[in-house]
Amino acid sequence: RPIAHQGRVYVATLDKSGMDTGFLQTRGFHWYGYDKQDNQLLDLSATEKDGVGAEHLQIVSIQKDPQNNLLYGMSIPENKLVVYDIEKGQTTVLGNPAQWNGYFYSNRFMWVDSRGRVYISGGSERPQWHRGEAESIFDHVWYYDPLTGFGELTDFALQGANALEVGQWDRKREKLYSSDDQGNIYMF
Repeated sequence: RPIAHQGRVYVATLDKSGMDTGFLQTRGFHWYGYDKQDNQLLDLSATEKDGVGAEHLQIVSIQKDPQNNLLYGMSIPENKLVVYDIEKGQTTVLGNPAQWNGYFYSNRFMWVDSRGRVYISGGSERPQWHRGEAESIFDHVWYYDPLTGFGELTDFALQGANALEVGQWDRKREKLYSSDDQGNIYMF
C-alpha cells in the first residue's frame, strides 16, 4: 500500500510472493517515490548496492516513521524487517525476532508509535497460508525498537496466529484500530 510522507508517495516492489524459495531467483526489491510537486517517479534504490533495496528480498508491506524520516518494510516469505533512511537514501536489513523461523504469512499492516517502535505480526490459520507456525509465537504482536531491537508485546494478544491486515489511527492519533486476516478487530 502506498504511504504519503513529506510531499512524496512511497511504494516498494514485490516480484515474487510465494511461500517458497522462488524469491531467491529475484534481484531484490526497489523503493520508489512519486514526487507530487515535480510529477516524477524516482527509483530510490537505483543508487544502493546492486541497484536494489536488498538482494532477493520482496516487500509485502511498508510503513513510515514520520518523526525520524524513515520507511519500514516487511519481506515475504522470510519476514525480515528493513528500514530505509530517506535522508541517506540507504536501506538496512534489520532481520526478525530469533523465534521467527521458516517461511510464513507476513503482516500486511505495521504501525509506528511515538517512541519510534514499529509493530509487526505474522502467521495465518487459513489453510492456504498456514505453514505450521507455532500459535504461541504468533498469537501476539511483536515490535522492533531502534534502541533495544526486537521484542514481544505479549499483552497485545491476537486471536490465534493471524497477522494484521489493515489498520487506521483515529483523527487524534490516540487509538489505532486494526484487523487480522480472519476479520478480528483490535485497538491499540
